[in-house]
Amino acid sequence: MVILVGSWHSLSHLFLFLCAQLIVLGGAHASSNPADTCGTLALFQEDHRGDIAVTISGKRCQRWDQQSPQVHCYAPETYPAAGLEGNNFCRNPTSGVRAWCYTTDPNVRWEYCDVPICGIQFNVARSKSTFQSSSYNGPYDELGDIPVGSNLAVDGNWVEFTHTQEQVNPWWKLYLSHQYSIDKIAVYNRDGFYSRLSGFRVEIFIFGVSVFQYNDPNVSALGLTIIDVPSGTVGNEVVVSIPGNTAKILSLGEVEVYGAIHKENVTALSKAATQSSVSRSLSYQVSQSR
Repeated sequence: MVILVGSWHSLSHLFLFLCAQLIVLGGAHASSNPADTCGTLALFQEDHRGDIAVTISGKRCQRWDQQSPQVHCYAPETYPAAGLEGNNFCRNPTSGVRAWCYTTDPNVRWEYCDVPICGIQFNVARSKSTFQSSSYNGPYDELGDIPVGSNLAVDGNWVEFTHTQEQVNPWWKLYLSHQYSIDKIAVYNRDGFYSRLSGFRVEIFIFGVSVFQYNDPNVSALGLTIIDVPSGTVGNEVVVSIPGNTAKILSLGEVEVYGAIHKENVTALSKAATQSSVSRSLSYQVSQSR
């Protein structure tokens, strides 16, 4: 099963569009399973009803019933089912990819919030080692030089993004350090440049052997793709690539891998280890170098 969020030019444009649409419809739909401490990934955290009120960068959220410093159209009375009444908590009234809020910083209009995911295991990708086939190192429009390293796909910030050079078969690799039983993989596209991820592939490897492959069928990749991984799939590496003979740019907003450390791996990590002999010369060299 793969769950997709439709393509839009940018999240800012999406918010403005949905403001107009939801005012006509009378608000966002009510969730049948409201969550007090988390948000459901498949519902894009629209069901989150917890009290988290800071963004991923630590900025304080603005109350939804206030219009300063950010002027907006998401008034609680307009969206009574979205959980906006009398609070500044992280919510998702826009059907975007995650819970978010307007900030009290006049220079930062909105940011995503680090709301936990309900009903599935931990995101084991966060802050793990990553690599990519190349890195773009030039200026980016009016923003000047910006970081676009491979680690930006596992930093918990869904706005920052990775960026390779334009090349044939660009790839991004996540090294999990241990073996994990993997249940789901969530791939967040770069906002506003969704077509660049068209035809992408996700593979899970265990010590260099491919054990799972997903090939995205969409001509133009979407904002968020949630991939259900078959039960029993164990891996220690995840690779996202764009296969083919045409030079492409691979750019990722975030990659999340949900699962748990494989029980056999846990057993091996907890056992005592022995070896047949110890090299005295090596032991001496190490002690002398301390």
